[in-house]
Amino acid sequence: MHIVVASSNPVKYEVAKRAFTKVFPHETLTFEALGVSSGVSDQPIGDAETRQGAENRAYRAKELQPEADFYIGQEGGLVDEGAMYRSRPWICILHKDGRMSCEHAASFSLPAPLSDLVREGIELSHAVDAYFNLDKSGQKGGAIGYLTGGIIDRTAYYEQAAITALIPFI
Repeated sequence: MHIVVASSNPVKYEVAKRAFTKVFPHETLTFEALGVSSGVSDQPIGDAETRQGAENRAYRAKELQPEADFYIGQEGGLVDEGAMYRSRPWICILHKDGRMSCEHAASFSLPAPLSDLVREGIELSHAVDAYFNLDKSGQKGGAIGYLTGGIIDRTAYYEQAAITALIPFI
């Protein structure tokens, strides 16, 4: 089974690898990372835009690698709740036959300093880098990793949504 991960981000690649391996433990799986544009804002706001970014990534990957069996698009987004933002990423899995399944991960609220940086127009991963004095946190533990002290990292955070998005294909 050939799976195209519609991102060059190592976290998103690992999410796909873990989810597909758990759901299809008896299949021979090959994974390919393919950086594609989401077609939405660098920092999507709202479920509609975030989900659209995940869908777009999956469809663009299929256009570029039409021979694969599955395409997985993952998009980290925020929901504006007035005084703060909540993080809520979307995962969309596209099958070669055109069926698509999308699910979102659990959400969590951002502390005021991070929400303030996002309101200033800074993408969440860059806000986390600035606030925690990090580099490329979005390709590592992500905001969830640093806010939980490593109890949950970005890979684990996205993984359940990827597994639940695979349910229609089991």
